[in-house]
Amino acid sequence: MPIDSRPPARPSRQWRQPVREEHIAEHSVPVASVLATLGAITLGFVTTFAVVMTVWLFAAHGNESTTQVLRACGISWLGVQLVPVVIGGNVLGLLPWGFIFLPVVFLWKSTHWAIKSSEPKSARDFWMVAICVSTAYSLLGGLIALISNTNDLYVFVWRAFVHCAIVALCVTVACIVTYAPSRSILLEPLPRVIVDGLRPGALAALVLVFFGALGSVVALVVHFGEVRSVATLMAPSFLDGLFLAFLGIGYLPTAALWSMSYFVGPGFALGTHAAMSATSATPGRLPAFPILASLPSEAIPYGSFVVIVPVLAGLAMYLSLPRMHWKPQEVSFVSSLRHMISGYEVLVTVVADLVLGVIIFLLCVASSGSLGSSQLEFVGPHAMEVAIAAFTVCGFTALVLLVIPRFLISVLFILRHRNAPEEQ
Repeated sequence: MPIDSRPPARPSRQWRQPVREEHIAEHSVPVASVLATLGAITLGFVTTFAVVMTVWLFAAHGNESTTQVLRACGISWLGVQLVPVVIGGNVLGLLPWGFIFLPVVFLWKSTHWAIKSSEPKSARDFWMVAICVSTAYSLLGGLIALISNTNDLYVFVWRAFVHCAIVALCVTVACIVTYAPSRSILLEPLPRVIVDGLRPGALAALVLVFFGALGSVVALVVHFGEVRSVATLMAPSFLDGLFLAFLGIGYLPTAALWSMSYFVGPGFALGTHAAMSATSATPGRLPAFPILASLPSEAIPYGSFVVIVPVLAGLAMYLSLPRMHWKPQEVSFVSSLRHMISGYEVLVTVVADLVLGVIIFLLCVASSGSLGSSQLEFVGPHAMEVAIAAFTVCGFTALVLLVIPRFLISVLFILRHRNAPEEQ
């Protein structure tokens, strides 16, 4: 009897219409989106202004005017959106992107407000909210860049447009997908193979990031003495130490993703002639910064075994894949191989692997950049290399786990039933 290779049908998703909030005025989608964007940017700029003013008041400063401080706030706000900043001709592209949670929170709340105000009814309306918010956020980000740029401190306007658009689009789409009933409206029309592949890919990426964060914490603990010595040298006073610690917090996600690329295999670059991976270490001359002091000076023993981390991520992907209800029924080995794995399972695995690769690529792009225009022109993981390595190892692991257990069970089943007539 042939085996039904189709995955079991999923129950229809249930959702309820959100309760209408009377205190939120009704607006059309474009108006609500623009108002929400203005709110998100205002909250972000005020928060950035408070931080910059605090640093400027307590740190040593000259006779800067209020206009100059406001322009510096605008550049700082754009830096939080991961827009590379040029200071005196030196490009600072490796930014403390841990602070990006501020615009993410403000955009998330503002998008919720825009949805409640415009009350979209169809997938087109929801996509219009995301597009309108992202467009307005990008245009206003470019305007802030034009107003804030000076000869010594500036950003590239086109990069302000692009970075603000990408940040806003990612946040608004994620917000809309998690908001009932938009999850059903947006996801149900998609091919089932794509919907089923999103969660396993995201879960595998989360596992890699978790182990990266764990590895960076271990490195900070092991090299705590070196980190403390560099921090004391850079910030001898309490206030300087407080500001340095605040900056270090912003770079913690960067350290976690460097550690992740270290586990995945390609490692990360430390400028033109230096790099770090599990099997080789050439740190070179690095600038004095506490987190950089946690880097190992040589390759760790048995570094090749760190491949177990992406293998575990592939295991997590496999466990979350929708798999068919399979049991061996064919005595013939060739027939058993033909029904061992379905084309749908392979397609879902490929989609999940692609989702993993895209997530890892974007995270590595955010965690790399320049720290000047000379030897540290590029610092951090090469995004494409890390994404390809994660795609290869995790995807291969998931496919092997799909095939090997069924293969072994099929062999045992065939051997058992071939010996059965002889025993009779």
